[in-house]
Amino acid sequence: MSLLIISHLFLCFTNKLIENQEKFVILESTLIYKKSLSSRKGLIMLEMYLFVNPTCTKCISAEKDVTKVATALQQKVRIKFIPVFELSTVSEGLTGNLDAYHLTLDYKAALFQGCKKGRSFLTELQEALLIKKQTYSEELVWQIAQNNQLDLQMFKTDRNSELCEKALQSDQQLSREMGVSNHDCLVLFDCATADKGIRIQDIEYSKLFELCSRLETNKKPQAPANSHLHIL
Repeated sequence: MSLLIISHLFLCFTNKLIENQEKFVILESTLIYKKSLSSRKGLIMLEMYLFVNPTCTKCISAEKDVTKVATALQQKVRIKFIPVFELSTVSEGLTGNLDAYHLTLDYKAALFQGCKKGRSFLTELQEALLIKKQTYSEELVWQIAQNNQLDLQMFKTDRNSELCEKALQSDQQLSREMGVSNHDCLVLFDCATADKGIRIQDIEYSKLFELCSRLETNKKPQAPANSHLHIL
């Protein structure tokens, strides 16, 4: 059993299969959990971990849907965009994964200056590359960093730091420990109970909002037949 530290959140899972209904799986979990400073006693909060491929157009939509849901909810929500891709293919020189690798390092460097700035930076960079079809370059990255009020000198230093590389490797480890095999996947924790997590594949705003609203009112989440909802 391994233990991974992520933003003051300590997670460790021992899973036992209870029920298997096509794509709906309920798992019983042991969760070692320590609340972060922002989720102190008396403050109900959701934690959302969205696993994305920075070079995937579909993930841009998922990022916006998750952010929109978080804004619409009454309780405090912490969002983490976790980039996932195969690090082994980067060393093999595959172009798509090299692009994802570079974008991820840019994003991790931006995160050091604040989560909201980091998420905004990533989305703008993705839109520039994937929607506007601009060519990736340092000049483009610097411009988008400035657009998001990042300290450019600090950003450049962090971008090439060992700490940034280690943060990237921690993300890949986190995805494995949470059982995430594909991007466009969300893992949701209700900090009020902290005994179960919910893994959702293929994000849709309406369904995610409904699920979070049920958690907000302390109702047990339901999974429709053939859903992509997994309770950890």
